[in-house]
Amino acid sequence: MKCGDTIDSLISAIYPSLHLINPAEVNDQWFFERTILSPKNDDVDDLNFKCLNTLKGDIFTYHSADAAV
Repeated sequence: MKCGDTIDSLISAIYPSLHLINPAEVNDQWFFERTILSPKNDDVDDLNFKCLNTLKGDIFTYHSADAAV
């Protein structure tokens, strides 16, 4: 599999037709099998932002607790 030198071309190579996918209808395994790893959190944030803005539907943010409550 080849992709160009841009983040958009990487996303297109890993997630073809991402703009057509309804996340509610896709099995989680589909995303799991197409995981993109990055050593830097800034790169992960950029990838997540671009991918989430490509998907159809609303974006939800879930927060976690760093300590037991």
